[in-house]
Amino acid sequence: MKKTLIAAACMLVSLGVYAQGVVNFANASASRITYDAASGAKAGTFIEAGAFKIQLYFGSQGTTDDTSLTALSVAPALSGPVPGRFLGGNRTIPPASGAVVTVQVRAWSAAFDTYADANTPAGAAAGAFIGKSNLFDADPSDTAIAPPGQLTGLTAFTVSPVPEPSTIALGLLGASVLLFRRRK
Repeated sequence: MKKTLIAAACMLVSLGVYAQGVVNFANASASRITYDAASGAKAGTFIEAGAFKIQLYFGSQGTTDDTSLTALSVAPALSGPVPGRFLGGNRTIPPASGAVVTVQVRAWSAAFDTYADANTPAGAAAGAFIGKSNLFDADPSDTAIAPPGQLTGLTAFTVSPVPEPSTIALGLLGASVLLFRRRK
């Protein structure tokens, strides 16, 4: 009898721990990732499997600055049976307290290890694409005991070419000219 009670208690504890802090890192058909208008011939089409890496970023609930988010685990290469969809599996968001967190999904060209590596002048020269979702809240504890929480706030987003440093420099030069003319 004691062994049965101990086994039942261990099973309930392990199921309860599984439900806290776990999300299903995948997107639905309504939130498929596409190329933006600046992507030339690919504009408006869904991104291809294997061409991009996807990563989940998280922070405290209510975070509005995406630079303060923390990357969660190594990003898988985009995979899924449908272009624009990703199936990253179950991901545990630390601490596993089940608290509501703000999350964001980022995508970048698979030739680069991280989003930050792709979003550089070297990435621009190599023709890298980057994109990120809106910031949204996820509640990893809002499910029954077995299934992980869904990324229900995720909306569709686009990837676009990384801007060339010269484009940014020209934009800043134009803005400074406008400010200089305004002062006269």
